[in-house]
Amino acid sequence: MAPSHTHVKSGGFNLKGYNIPLFELKSGQLLRMWIQIIPPVNGKNGYNLIPYLEKLFLKKRKTEGLWVHKAIPFARFIPKRRFQNHFLTVDKFLKKQRIPVDQHLQIKEFLDLAGNLKIRFLGATPGRILSMLAAWEKSDCIAFDYYGLGPADVEKINQFVNGKLQEGKSAIGFDNLYYLEEKEPFPAFTRIIIEQSEP
Repeated sequence: MAPSHTHVKSGGFNLKGYNIPLFELKSGQLLRMWIQIIPPVNGKNGYNLIPYLEKLFLKKRKTEGLWVHKAIPFARFIPKRRFQNHFLTVDKFLKKQRIPVDQHLQIKEFLDLAGNLKIRFLGATPGRILSMLAAWEKSDCIAFDYYGLGPADVEKINQFVNGKLQEGKSAIGFDNLYYLEEKEPFPAFTRIIIEQSEP
């Protein structure tokens, strides 16, 4: 594992009516941001906060109180409607994203996927995990969200993420505060609560 270093550090700041607390994200850690989605603030809910956070983590914007070492990419779902992805299979995707060949079988077994399965037929969890894999090939630290996932899917994502953290990778995960779990499932997971500012 590579030596630990800091990817992001917050001194605490306010963003669009939400309090962002103190935190520090280091190598081998997941920072799980539990965001208060409702009630809306000025007609906008917590989902609207993510694009602003994303721009800060990508270093496209700056704000006092936040330091970002290198741009952190957001792992998005694989676009299924693009023509170039219409016939793309899992095997071709892994090769295209330059995922090491010795990892292909392990990935397919973990996700229970056939190599000739077309990407456009992937479910939400396998699609999200493959997108995260692709992002991690380009950066040691990525961002993603848990929105729309059921408990079994969240457990699968967490298991996968924890494995990557053991390799020294890092991540920021956005989640809905309404579904806050009693505790994080792994020691390398750190949680912060993002709530609306007092009126």
